[in-house]
Amino acid sequence: MRESIQDVITRLLRYQRAPTKVTEEFKGWTHNNDILPKLQQQLEMILNAYGKFQPIVYNTQGILDDGSDLVLRHREVTAANTEFELLSFQVKSYRDLCKPKYMQELKAQHDDTFRKVIGLQHYFLFLCTDESAHKDKLRNIAAEFRSATRTEIIEPAFAYTFLTHPRSRVDAIVKRTLQAEDVVFKKALEAIEFSSPSARALATFIAVQFAVEGSDSFNQRILMTSQVLRSVYDELRLRQERLVEEFYAARLKKRSARSKKKRWEDDEDDEEESPIRIENFEEQLGLDLSVLENLLIDVDPASDTLRVRPDAVMPLTAVIVDALARSDYDAPTVLAYMFNLMGVLD
Repeated sequence: MRESIQDVITRLLRYQRAPTKVTEEFKGWTHNNDILPKLQQQLEMILNAYGKFQPIVYNTQGILDDGSDLVLRHREVTAANTEFELLSFQVKSYRDLCKPKYMQELKAQHDDTFRKVIGLQHYFLFLCTDESAHKDKLRNIAAEFRSATRTEIIEPAFAYTFLTHPRSRVDAIVKRTLQAEDVVFKKALEAIEFSSPSARALATFIAVQFAVEGSDSFNQRILMTSQVLRSVYDELRLRQERLVEEFYAARLKKRSARSKKKRWEDDEDDEEESPIRIENFEEQLGLDLSVLENLLIDVDPASDTLRVRPDAVMPLTAVIVDALARSDYDAPTVLAYMFNLMGVLD
């Protein structure tokens, strides 16, 4: 079943929680001049990406007298679908939530929207404020609207990520959502199905290099000097370190709980493998090249030359060429797109 615009928007809304610290930036964002234009821009970017795979007509309307900041009217262009669907978006800035009667205003606007916007499918409330400064207010709002139907509260950390999604990520998530069952896309994912996340990143980088440059061989120096690849490895290393810490903290907690009871053998959970650790860039790169060798690439140690196996990366190449043609990406952008599409940093 094809996912709807609402499904795609929700997926992007819940893509990633930003660090609490960055939500301090919301203190300087105004309701009308900063947040609403960013929200409208992001929604139109999503709709444009969706329209590359499924014909759609839409418009976004800022309405002042129905409790909404923005209403999205949309419908897919199919013979069976002639009715527009409506999604409502209400924004609350840091200054809005500093008002003494912020809750009263929120409830009134919510009620107005459901009374006046006929055919409303869903109501999104964006809380664009400093998460630390308004911690209690955010908790109160969540409690107030917990049982409200067709209503979703977007916390500051998720709101920040949504409002700052780059186009390459939006395009990638939309494609992953709408073409999850596409045979070529599935084969591309299978081509980089390695246990190490950095090996998946390296395979994606090499495939993009091959598709963009059109040459099946290049010097390893290209890998060593790539700041983009180094940055991705650094991010993956930090993420894996957090996962390892969480893994052992959880195991310690389980063991502590079990120690209070008499037991004769280790619990099966203790046999679960720890998440993979990632070494420093140069060392990990060498390890990952060994993983990819004889599968996607051949390595000539005498000349430090890598030779791509075209048949092995063909599905990846097909996805990359499609992105270049469909979205007019340049080389750096298609690389960012592919990292997102292949779930390298998920």
